[in-house]
Amino acid sequence: MDTERSLDKSTKPDSLPETPVLLPVAFVNFKLDEPDSIYSDKARNSSLSYVQILNGEVTTIENKLKYELEVSGIYGSDELTNDLVTGCSRSNSRLYGKTPNGAGVHISYPGMIKLSDATLKVISGQTSESDFNDSYMICYPHFAFDDSVEEKFRWASNESLIGKGRITRDTTGYIYIQYVVYVVR
Repeated sequence: MDTERSLDKSTKPDSLPETPVLLPVAFVNFKLDEPDSIYSDKARNSSLSYVQILNGEVTTIENKLKYELEVSGIYGSDELTNDLVTGCSRSNSRLYGKTPNGAGVHISYPGMIKLSDATLKVISGQTSESDFNDSYMICYPHFAFDDSVEEKFRWASNESLIGKGRITRDTTGYIYIQYVVYVVR
């Protein structure tokens, strides 16, 4: 047996760390075009959809960390790889926007959507809104900024973030993806 590659069981901790705390810091609101189906492969139980983000914004949620984040004019795309058996979709988003002083922002995130009844009703147009608690939409956003970004926004590129989302429609029928973004502490 190769002892150099063996795990030393004594390194395992005796107790678990404290459970992380999620602190809400930002609200994300994206207006989407209707999704385009790129392919459907029933033999592999998968499909791919492409969604154009028409407009969006990130706004601050008042928080005890005093973090601020403001991004507007967001556009870009989201690719959704769909598992036709489980109803889960994996998202891969690439988005672009500007801060109030005009600094460029790149937002990217992987995510996961489980197509609940509430979500499917919004997507199919049967209803216009789903509750955050009726959906399983999670994303892990990463923010990258231009050198000229306001100092008060720089924190967002150095934190572990997670978003909890939902799907809704406006009165004209456009689909919106909305997330509350949390800092993990």
